[in-house]
Amino acid sequence: MKKAVVAALLVFASYTWAATVPGSVSATARVTSQVDERVLVTLVGNTHRAARDAANDRGAVEANFAMPHMLLQLKRSPEQEAALQKVMEQMQTPGSASYHSWMSEQEFDEQYGVNRGDLTKVTTWLQGHGFTIGGITPDGMVVDFSGTASMVREAFHTDIHRLQLPNGEKHVANMSDPQIPASLASVIVGPTSLSNFMPHTDHVARSKAAVVESRKAAGAVAFGPDYTAPEGDSTYYLFTPGDGQTIYNTTPLLAAGHTGKGQTIGLIEDETAYDPDGTGVSPDWKTFVNTFGLAKYGGKQTTSFPKGPIFCGQPGDYSDGTDIEVALDIEYATAMAPGANVVVEACQDGYSTFGGLIALENLVSADQITAPVLSMSYGFCEAGNGAANNAAFSYAYQHGAARGVSIFVSSGDDGARSCDDGNTVSYYGAGTSGFATTPYNVAVGGTDFGDTYDHSRATYWNATNNSDYSSAKSYIPEIPWNDTCASQLISSYLGFGTTYGPSGFCASPLAATLSPQNTLEYIDVVAGSGGPSSCFSGTPDIGGVADGSCAGQPKPSWQKVFGNPNDTVRDIPDVSLFASNGIWGHYIVICASNPVEAQYGTAPCTGTPDTWTGEGGTSASSPMMAGIQTLINDYTKELAGNPNYLYYSLANTEYGSAGSAACNSTKGTNGTSGCIFHDITRGDIDTPCSYFDATTDLGFNCFDIANDTNINSPQGYPIGVGSVSNTSFKPTYGTNVGWDFSTGIGSVNAWNLAQGFAHAYGSASPFKATVTLTSSVASYVFGHGPASITYKATVSGSGTYPTGTVTFALGGTTLGAATLEPTGGCSSGGSCTEVASYTYVPGTLAVGAYSISATYSSTNENYASATKQTTLQVIKAGTVVDATALTVSPTTLAAGSSKVTFAAKVSSATGTPDGTVTFTSSGVSKGTCTLAKGACSISLATAAYAAGTYSVVAVYSGSATYESSVSATEQLIITKAATATVSSGTSSVEAGGTVTLVANVARPAGYTGVPTGTVHFYSSTLLQSAQGVATLDSTGKAVYEQVLTGVPAGTYSVVAKYAGDGSDAASNSSTLTVIVTKALTEVTLTSSANPVAEGSPVSITAVVTHACCSTVPPSGTVAFLLGTKSLGTLSLSSGSAVLSVKTAGLTPGTYSVVANYSGDATNQPSTRTFTLTIAAPATAATR
Repeated sequence: MKKAVVAALLVFASYTWAATVPGSVSATARVTSQVDERVLVTLVGNTHRAARDAANDRGAVEANFAMPHMLLQLKRSPEQEAALQKVMEQMQTPGSASYHSWMSEQEFDEQYGVNRGDLTKVTTWLQGHGFTIGGITPDGMVVDFSGTASMVREAFHTDIHRLQLPNGEKHVANMSDPQIPASLASVIVGPTSLSNFMPHTDHVARSKAAVVESRKAAGAVAFGPDYTAPEGDSTYYLFTPGDGQTIYNTTPLLAAGHTGKGQTIGLIEDETAYDPDGTGVSPDWKTFVNTFGLAKYGGKQTTSFPKGPIFCGQPGDYSDGTDIEVALDIEYATAMAPGANVVVEACQDGYSTFGGLIALENLVSADQITAPVLSMSYGFCEAGNGAANNAAFSYAYQHGAARGVSIFVSSGDDGARSCDDGNTVSYYGAGTSGFATTPYNVAVGGTDFGDTYDHSRATYWNATNNSDYSSAKSYIPEIPWNDTCASQLISSYLGFGTTYGPSGFCASPLAATLSPQNTLEYIDVVAGSGGPSSCFSGTPDIGGVADGSCAGQPKPSWQKVFGNPNDTVRDIPDVSLFASNGIWGHYIVICASNPVEAQYGTAPCTGTPDTWTGEGGTSASSPMMAGIQTLINDYTKELAGNPNYLYYSLANTEYGSAGSAACNSTKGTNGTSGCIFHDITRGDIDTPCSYFDATTDLGFNCFDIANDTNINSPQGYPIGVGSVSNTSFKPTYGTNVGWDFSTGIGSVNAWNLAQGFAHAYGSASPFKATVTLTSSVASYVFGHGPASITYKATVSGSGTYPTGTVTFALGGTTLGAATLEPTGGCSSGGSCTEVASYTYVPGTLAVGAYSISATYSSTNENYASATKQTTLQVIKAGTVVDATALTVSPTTLAAGSSKVTFAAKVSSATGTPDGTVTFTSSGVSKGTCTLAKGACSISLATAAYAAGTYSVVAVYSGSATYESSVSATEQLIITKAATATVSSGTSSVEAGGTVTLVANVARPAGYTGVPTGTVHFYSSTLLQSAQGVATLDSTGKAVYEQVLTGVPAGTYSVVAKYAGDGSDAASNSSTLTVIVTKALTEVTLTSSANPVAEGSPVSITAVVTHACCSTVPPSGTVAFLLGTKSLGTLSLSSGSAVLSVKTAGLTPGTYSVVANYSGDATNQPSTRTFTLTIAAPATAATR
């Protein structure tokens, strides 16, 4: 079982799909009412069986749980489906005009795609719930969308839960069938899957047991690696490429040069082949072709990750044994078609989508079919796969078949019980793989060789190998591949009367014997698969069981052959080839050497092939049959589409109404060499079955459980055998004459099958016409078209005149018809060429590519219809936007002085262009204008332009009719605007005060814009550091203020200098005169005492201060006078002077003390008078 892919992070890749809008324009719209989320319909049959068992539930996932790249399957209308079915029938009907006229992708999309408007409504609905759209197939049938669990819950009304199965596997799945708005139900099938259960591969490791005649009496079974064959020898006759070529008779085709050279086989995978070097070519494949002598045919093996509208991630290495699957596919496709290019077409599994389906969708919807033969070796039973997923595979195969692709799918390795893959016994009843039961694929079953059973190995095998390790002598009788105790052939060979009941093989100790690896080899579900489609749609009552409302895929028209039941449903397989894993002494040898997967059976490819990996399974028979069909395509030079039409037609001829005894496989080479098919009439694909658990008997297709008293199942439950009836033994399923569920039509003789195809093709068209189509004009420029174009169709054939008419068409519109006219040299019975001509008047065709077709129709129908196409190209008219058409006015101007005008004129020789012109200035877009009569312009203010030279270009956008173009470059020169600086400020200021300087800078009158930047005020002595700096404000004004500390009185000159900016020139103001006057001062006088006693000293203090502003103490001297007598002169210290005066000699009285301040460079003189009283000394009192 493939490991589940669980998304942990929400990582959505967005891809651009085809340029063509998906969907069909002509299809009838079906979504005609408003999308109403309240009215819902349930999409039944889309809940995995594991989600229906509460014991598995581990709770809901987080709301933001990532669910990337889910697929929404849409459907075409019933009318479209009926029309498509009809034309596909005609494509396979000899004599039909449409015989083998495979569709192009464009034809398929337009005629059978979803209405484009309906598709838009669906995607809008998804996006409205938060989903992102990753891509849409061109026909609109599949939408890749991503979101979260909460979005799924909201849009599809189902919860996503985590599950854990009894075997420990962990999954996530929807817990109920999705629901959608009823208005969308006519176009939506549903999400292909909302769970991450992935399909299983259809290969089985080499059996550890082999039936042994010499030991059956003793009740023993032989186990490997020391295998013993029934005749007592220890030789295994392994199946190698050379054996396959001999047994299925491809040798004549290869000898005639029909090796598949130039053909491509695509192997649909979700992982790449072992490729440690990352070259895309597996070293195992190289070893395989070299060892088995296939390299001489020149085939190639490559790897592709098909890109398209559905996101295809490059697979990593799962390390789960899938390398073996891919090796088996590519090696045995090459074994049958050794000259072909074998391509691994691989996409990584999505959250809920099998990577193989993604690869398939992208391949069949590509513009060109790159692999006309595809093989897929994976499966999932219908009841488990889900109705939408079943439909998805059917639609994808149908798409491919309509385009000529042949698709081969392994029927499965689970007998009649595909829902029991991986189980030791069957619980779920009969069921088939939903991958294989569509009407559009070939389901390939599995066979084994009957030589061991017949004791005739020496008849069919050489005792020694050829150089390519082959040893088969001829065709070998075949039986259905079946490893189990329910096989009637194994049971009888080992001496048991029945497979069931107390004495039956399945109840015997021999069947229950464990291998050295502790495995049960006979109690297992290992056999080639087949059966009727039983749950392609609908909902089972019991998960995985084809009951409830389950309905099978309807029987296709071509499935009519003796032996095929009239059961109204699709039955599989169609054909079968060798698939055994060794139970009868034969298994398939492959080179699969990845050491990481050794636990799954890989082995080094260094010794002889008998030491390599041994495998079985319909994973081998499907690519082998794809290889055989590739040889047939090479031989006939035709694509086959769905080859079942011819397989069944040829089988009808061979089997007739009673079967063909001559083609019975038991004959071996005695008479079957003339047969196309080998009718396999012995054996069955029956498998053991049991209760589902200790208390539950599903009761479906299991006979005689109650009589098993040995309790040999691994779980200890009784074992029965598969049966159509629960009350009588009717094995599921046996063989019979003609078609049967075990092997279908049977196996093939490739050479005879190729002859049958060639004969059928020849019968369909006795003469094949070839049409060539030429024209007088293949392309022209819009507006310069020719008055007319002559188309000439030349029809060539041989054997007779290709008489009739040729119909000329433009796309889907018929232009007219012309009758073929003979040309010189045309003679009956020889090479003949006739010509028909038609004159077409193109008129005013819009720009574009037009398909012109010439279809030949034969008058007497001796020739099949033939068509040839050519293309008429109407090219966009050229345009010119040159130097003379682009004008810049004026070309030189000062910033802000005026507006500049950019004008463009776009001309064409074919008319007057329309559209828009965008002007750029040195790479920066400056504006767009709309053409009027081929011209337009824009005007731009230049105030913000920095001075400099600019490159101006006009870019014409182009239109539906006219090409875009770019003008030559014109120059725009912007100079700096002149400026004027006017200064003003304080004209007179006291020293120590604050001077304010103002500068106004402006552009000339009439200019727009305001200068920016800084103004420097210069004065050599007035200003500190010789200049003051101020920034212009939004009005162009700069203000600078400075305190005149320490500035002497005087007259000063100041100049304001504007530095300029990117758009404005520098300028200087005229000189401004600032007069600094000396500061007013005041003298304050105080004395230490007043009055002063006669003869006592006194201190007189003079303090000089500013009257106004300065904070610096005045300097200079103070002269002290007593009256007019000088007392002395002192220098100021910090504005103060203190004089000590002696009063001795002064008579008592009042004196004027004067302090005269001298002033200094910044301070004016000042004076102060102070009255000092000298008092007479006191006298003593007298008596």
